Amino acid sequence: MVYISNGTTVIHSRKLSLYLQLKGFMLVAIGDDLKSDRNVYLFCSSERLQKAMADYKTDHEFHEYASRMPVRG
Repeated sequence: MVYISNGTTVIHSRKLSLYLQLKGFMLVAIGDDLKSDRNVYLFCSSERLQKAMADYKTDHEFHEYASRMPVRG
């Protein structure tokens, strides 16, 4: 799930956050999701970020890499 507010994009997916960081986007902050016990990841909003998020769904090389990562408990 992704929310955009006040120039900040809030991402609820750890995997998408990792993908964006690998693509060169700087993680601004990690915060608490008030509705669950999970974290949210904050990035500065931009058209380039929106394009990268759209590319995430079809980046098979990244998803193959991510599937080999250890699962966080």
